[in-house]
Amino acid sequence: TNNSRFAKGTNGYVLSSTSTSLQWIDPASFTGNISVRAVSTTQTLTSTDVVILATSGAGGITLTLPSSPTGKQFIVKKVDSGAGTLTINTASGTIDSAATKTLTIQYQSLTIVSDGTNFFII
Repeated sequence: TNNSRFAKGTNGYVLSSTSTSLQWIDPASFTGNISVRAVSTTQTLTSTDVVILATSGAGGITLTLPSSPTGKQFIVKKVDSGAGTLTINTASGTIDSAATKTLTIQYQSLTIVSDGTNFFII
């Protein structure tokens, strides 16, 4: 597991330590919020996206996951009852060994994480 440990520095920053890295973080940057964005058109997601609330309408849309660093997570949810399919693909790599994944039912969702090369549904 990746357990975090914290220590306070002399400048007020917090040292975040995991099994793979050390990083000084300004505690003011801890907002407790994550990025939530509504989309209704075909597009490529960005590295700052986390939660995507997608409306696919009658015709459907495609969301492309960008090349992402290890541990990057996306949560994609189809929020409308339209007949259109929400297709999720990648700029490179696969999602659980598949080129694409689809959401067809209102409120269906996927939580996807990158290993730096491919994506996995968790």
